[in-house]
Amino acid sequence: MSSSKQLRESKLHDLLRQGRRYTLGKQQIIQSTEDRQVVNIILSGYFRKYLITNDGSVGAMIIYGPQDIFPVTILYKKLFNQPLYHGIETHFYEALTPAEVCTVDADQLVEAIKSDPALYPDLLQEVGRHLDF
Repeated sequence: MSSSKQLRESKLHDLLRQGRRYTLGKQQIIQSTEDRQVVNIILSGYFRKYLITNDGSVGAMIIYGPQDIFPVTILYKKLFNQPLYHGIETHFYEALTPAEVCTVDADQLVEAIKSDPALYPDLLQEVGRHLDF
């Protein structure tokens, strides 16, 4: 098994797994950048992040799989007051397969990270992995 496919274990992953559990069907949208301020960890299944541009076309940006955390952009903005994306489009997170996730309120997660600095390396590693895609 390649290192990118191995189960990633971190304190951040453990914290997210304690969140509210959701089961979603294929093509179900869990959130957009315009609504829920939550962070998810995928327990099973796959999601895509996509946007609908001003001309109406759809652009897929990234595929997330088991143990991936999304969206990390919310955490980065709340913790460092620095956006990772500067566009005006709305992004959607849609299940590509039946899926199960755990969800934590972004503000609660930010407070947990601020109170436990050992979580910062986990977050930065997650951001680095996403930017590497």
